[in-house]
Amino acid sequence: MNTISVLIPAHNEGERLATTIKALWNTNKIEEIVVIDDGSSDDTAIVASKYGARVVCSKKNVGKGKALTIGYSFVKGDIVILVDADLQESASLTVALVEPILKNEADLVIAVFPPDKRGSGFGIARYVAQVGIKLLTKKSLNAPLSGQRALKRKVLADLLPLTPGFGIEVGMTIDALRKSYRIIEMPLNLTHCSPGRNVNGFIHRGKQFYNICTTIGEKLWK
Repeated sequence: MNTISVLIPAHNEGERLATTIKALWNTNKIEEIVVIDDGSSDDTAIVASKYGARVVCSKKNVGKGKALTIGYSFVKGDIVILVDADLQESASLTVALVEPILKNEADLVIAVFPPDKRGSGFGIARYVAQVGIKLLTKKSLNAPLSGQRALKRKVLADLLPLTPGFGIEVGMTIDALRKSYRIIEMPLNLTHCSPGRNVNGFIHRGKQFYNICTTIGEKLWK
């Protein structure tokens, strides 16, 4: 019987993390939840522990990719689901990502979010990610930046170390395709907190765009 672990990178997500963890436990399909507190200044670690997650703390903010790389050493499940801390109630839907792996139809399953009807994003980063992945692997993806992913623990191990920062999804996808792992995308009715069209939102998108471009550039020479 395959066991399932969940790995959640979290930076200052104390407000939303409890709901996300509870939703995952309520599926009754998860063996363990590991939260990597990525240098948070709020109560992220306390909340995660309170709701039954194993907590791994980084003293400083190392970024999503490195946080997940650290977290790998602490998961024990045969299959690992990567989940963002802000999914809240919709986090329960991510367990569906495991099914194609159990059926031996895929090695890596990526969740596709519904179209953003709020128009909070511009789609530039996603477009660049799609073009970069197609250029380097000849594979077209709809959701190259989705962080909601399921894969066997041994596959995750083969992809380590993960690309640092916000380039993690693009880097993981390119590396997985180059190693001939089978990737499929699965539409799920997930919700999360998209960056708004304000100063913080633009800063976030700028960092993401830079990390994506840097990652694609690095993969061009490998």
